[in-house]
Amino acid sequence: MNPTSRYPGVLGGGLLAACLALSGCGGGDDGPDAVATPAPTPTPPISDAAGRKALVIDLDGPSYAALQDALAQGRATGLDGLQIAPAWTGGRSGTLTEQPTTGRPSWASLLTGQWSWRHGVNWEQGSATLQAPTVFSALRQAATESRSGAASTQALYVDLLRPDVDAGALDTLADCSAEAQAIDCVTRQAGDMVAQGYDLTVAQLSAPGAPAQAIATLATAVTRLRTQLDDRLATHPKESWLVLVTTGYGADRYGSATGTQAVDSKTTFIASNATLGALGTDPAAPQTPDALYARAAITDIAPTVLRHLAVPVDSSAYAFEGQALQASLALRAATAQAGADKASLALSWQIEGTPAEALRLLRDGQEIAVLPPETRSYLDDALPAAQDGRHAYRYTLVSGDAVMSWPARIDFVTPMPLATTLTNGLRSYYSFDGATPVDATGLSTLVPWDASADGGSALPADNFLGRWTSPAWRLDTTVVGADGVAGYRLRQNAGDITDNTQFTVGFWFRSNGLCARSLSNGVPIFSNKNWHSGGNPGITIGLWNGCELRFNLGGSGRIDNSGHALTDNQWAYLALVVDRSARTFTSYVFDPVKGQQIKSLAFSAALGNFVPGLGTGFSLAEDGTGSYITKENNAGSPRGQMDFNELALWNRVLTEQELVSIYRAGRPLHTLQP
Repeated sequence: MNPTSRYPGVLGGGLLAACLALSGCGGGDDGPDAVATPAPTPTPPISDAAGRKALVIDLDGPSYAALQDALAQGRATGLDGLQIAPAWTGGRSGTLTEQPTTGRPSWASLLTGQWSWRHGVNWEQGSATLQAPTVFSALRQAATESRSGAASTQALYVDLLRPDVDAGALDTLADCSAEAQAIDCVTRQAGDMVAQGYDLTVAQLSAPGAPAQAIATLATAVTRLRTQLDDRLATHPKESWLVLVTTGYGADRYGSATGTQAVDSKTTFIASNATLGALGTDPAAPQTPDALYARAAITDIAPTVLRHLAVPVDSSAYAFEGQALQASLALRAATAQAGADKASLALSWQIEGTPAEALRLLRDGQEIAVLPPETRSYLDDALPAAQDGRHAYRYTLVSGDAVMSWPARIDFVTPMPLATTLTNGLRSYYSFDGATPVDATGLSTLVPWDASADGGSALPADNFLGRWTSPAWRLDTTVVGADGVAGYRLRQNAGDITDNTQFTVGFWFRSNGLCARSLSNGVPIFSNKNWHSGGNPGITIGLWNGCELRFNLGGSGRIDNSGHALTDNQWAYLALVVDRSARTFTSYVFDPVKGQQIKSLAFSAALGNFVPGLGTGFSLAEDGTGSYITKENNAGSPRGQMDFNELALWNRVLTEQELVSIYRAGRPLHTLQP
């Protein structure tokens, strides 16, 4: 044992006993025949001093299941009378916080209240030093006259604390790793610290042997430490002591520490001599990761100790990825996921209990939102990233007396704004945000071909990114009216869009499972022609086998922009541009998987005359007659559901850059309108 101490301790009882046994110590005049009278055992003085103190005991090895079994059989009496609940370690699987479920990384988490991405200890071996401040340094900073000590059976655990000794944050550090009876050494050293009234004592205990034998040995050591604490309280009855007992990792069914993210390896326990509201009282071992994350974690221990020791916490500088378990609410399962736009973070959390006041959310110490008590998620789409690249943030949630922090990381891509020119020449615009489709320009109507056909229905989620999410629109062509008519008719009030020399049509589209069916005759998506033949006058955008999109212009001949790839069940942006002056027919598909696709064909002046088609406007989810799918072939032209959003018509040619901005910005056009 190699103890390092800044405080030499108190005078032992050996010298006093020896002195009492010698006549010279008494200074009396008794003769040689005098009978020595034993001195009465002095009654220890009762101290009137109050104070808050803590004893943390880390047991290396026992799984929660093994502990439950030992308690049931009376082999873990040292933990009797404590509030015991399952807890977890190893960070959150698949996230920035994940770390091995082994002893040394968990010991570092106990000391710092952080996961390894912050404290820097990822392995059992190696020369890694703690990169985050410990509970000892936090206590010393807040109370310069406090005394702290630690004792451990493991040299690699002790090494992590030597910098705290050098910095003056830790008064006593006992290395018992070389002792033949290392566990007795730790119990003795830590017991002395308790007896001397150290403000914070941390004891790390390891025991060899089979799980049952090890637990019995460890429980005996805990009993000895608690007895030492009882002796201290007998002479210092006004002191308030918090005792926490925990373990750093779980074990598989064979009693082995695997280091993996398996639930049994992640499951630990926390026991307390005080009732801790956020620890919980349910003894059932969680069976799934989500159930486990709803429990306390090893990172909760440091803030719990510091709250008991009355160390003030500034939420704007909260430094722990756990929470103080004395809180009336339990903040759990906090996550941060990068948004599809790569420019936002979707945050979520759970709260056990009912918050009585608004929640405060901070990013890197700065308050970004005050939220209603029932809020369990937030979209942060105002990240302060100055350029593309990897960025890390720390979020803090405050709910009453409960505070929790968690990390986030994002490979940030600067969002593209909508081109402000998109309002120029806009002749019809349907956002589909209402109960029925309404043209925001007031220049057209969009209604079902037949009142008894499907009238469409709003969808709760659409193609937009971040906070711009709003309803989309679904048309179900399996619900038909008279003579099999389905779909919608778009009629413009002051002349058809095709009367213009130039025009653009664009909308978001999702095929919603149609690609899994035979589309040998094609399914119309947007059309103003009788599509009985591709050569009939007019325009059609149709879906074919293999999730292929074809843009067709016909009439005494035809041209086809074929071969566009669409991903089934994914939102894509489709656009058609007709320029009679340049005699070009251009199609655009922006697909999240297949990417950006552009095709342009020239057409003759004669073919250009057939652009208006039937002259009765366009149809959605049907051709210009509303009855193509019924009249052609039910097997080759199956009916189904099609989803639409942001249907817009312009009386000019939109540039590629403008269309790219629609797709990349991920926000609706109405955000450009005053």
